[in-house]
Amino acid sequence: MISYISADFFFVRGSTHGNHGIGTVGQFYLLEIVTILIGIIKAAKEKGTIVKFLTIWIITTIAVASLTRENPHATRSFFLILPLTILSSIGLKTLLSNIKSIKTKAYRWAVYIFIGALSLYNIVYYFLGPARFFLGLR
Repeated sequence: MISYISADFFFVRGSTHGNHGIGTVGQFYLLEIVTILIGIIKAAKEKGTIVKFLTIWIITTIAVASLTRENPHATRSFFLILPLTILSSIGLKTLLSNIKSIKTKAYRWAVYIFIGALSLYNIVYYFLGPARFFLGLR
């Protein structure tokens, strides 16, 4: 059950099964670690019905998927994509509003450039993973 909430599964390597991922990246981009954590914190502070619903959804999916063998399994965790994406979007909205509140324009643009560069790095790394695998450069 713990393997379904590991950073290694979601953000670093993904599924250990060869046909359920490319083996070099997780289910989400590395940048989404920050946005999901901010989203969880923001949602926990609000304590609305949507937060309770997302929490029950996540716990139920992890509990059901962890009853099977070969944990964690990428296809059995498909139902985690939507609640974690919602939490990531809440976190991204909160992060962007905090960045907009930075007074110095140069610092604000530096943060935007850093986030853009990190996003670009993640996307390029994702697409180079299979290329390295097929070329035997692992």
